[in-house]
Amino acid sequence: MICALARAKRTWVFAGTMPLAVRPDKTFIEDGRVRAASLVVDPAGNIVARYDKIHLFDVEVSDTTRVYRESSTFEPGDQPAVATTPFATVGLSVCYDLRFPKHYLDLTKLGATVIAVPSAFTRPTGAAHFEALMKARAIENATFVIAGCQSGDHDSGRQTYGHSMVVSPWGEVIDHLENEPGLLTLELDFTELETIRRQIPAWRLQ
Repeated sequence: MICALARAKRTWVFAGTMPLAVRPDKTFIEDGRVRAASLVVDPAGNIVARYDKIHLFDVEVSDTTRVYRESSTFEPGDQPAVATTPFATVGLSVCYDLRFPKHYLDLTKLGATVIAVPSAFTRPTGAAHFEALMKARAIENATFVIAGCQSGDHDSGRQTYGHSMVVSPWGEVIDHLENEPGLLTLELDFTELETIRRQIPAWRLQ
């Protein structure tokens, strides 16, 4: 369906995650778990990149669900991934990855100038940390960081934070939504990125 949509709209699609029982090397996961795979589809409908979420959400949170154990149903991935597009090299990450700075440094060292973070933060953790983490990852790596986020009350009882946003390499929120459905459309200034990387090349020294 995602491939057909990308082909019909002639656009790139950076999807959130979907459960896949097959690893990137085509081997099956035999213990009944799946991988949370984030796919990138080009305008011709071809899957051109895949990232399997590395950092699984095994936490306790003060919300209606309280205990999350992704590792009980998901096998973690083990490789960072980027997608090469005509407009940028885009690093791939998912939600809880945002708390792990090295993952983003690895993506930057693979050439990423934009990093995608499809997310479903819980309301408590989102309100406390989401924007701060987005800004930190952008500043540390001098990259644009883009997060399309789930929001609202889900059938499972889970409540997600929303607040989709785009953050500049300087750590500024360029645009954002609140909890409501919506669409952000904007242009990224890569001249700004190049200037910041030249003036403050901190990520190169890590």
